Amino acid sequence: MIVEIVIYFKNNLKARPVFHWTDNRIIGHLVVCFLSYFCEAIITRELRKHQEMLTSKSIEKIIKPRSLTFLMVLKELNSVIVIPVKVRAKRFLVRADIKENALKVFKTLNMKIPSNIIEIEEKSDK
Repeated sequence: MIVEIVIYFKNNLKARPVFHWTDNRIIGHLVVCFLSYFCEAIITRELRKHQEMLTSKSIEKIIKPRSLTFLMVLKELNSVIVIPVKVRAKRFLVRADIKENALKVFKTLNMKIPSNIIEIEEKSDK
């Protein structure tokens, strides 16, 4: 039997039509949707509490200053990238520079800023 569920909490949480065959999968899907909404609410609350503003070259000249929103946060954090690099027998993850808005998000949420270089340990075949 296929169960179709559509739930809307506020305007942000949308659990699209869900087609699952077991109760555990339905509950699991809804838990993941609720947790993502909960994370969004906490991030939004912290940004408002700290009154973080979007930093951009065009803000000073073209558009009015505006607060950082959750969608902007997702975009900024998505811009944080790491590149796998192999030097001789060792493998590393090298982080690119973090943009100013992403740094604000890390600091506002009290998150540790990832280090520039992380060595990846090779798994031994023992």
